[in-house]
Amino acid sequence: HQLPFSLLADEAGAIAAAYGVAVMAGYAARTTFIIDADGVIRRVFENVDPAVHVDEVLATLAEL
Repeated sequence: HQLPFSLLADEAGAIAAAYGVAVMAGYAARTTFIIDADGVIRRVFENVDPAVHVDEVLATLAEL
């Protein structure tokens, strides 16, 4: 898909565990973290609705 970023496969669930994301039946909850250039988590979206989530993320990025 020629994405301008890398995708992370967290097969062992280590990243989900480190970030406190719930994993049920081997699937992590849909969660988005907005992390700034200094590595600070600025916003967490839990249980996101993919139909409207992009708008939420773009609005948050515009605020930062």
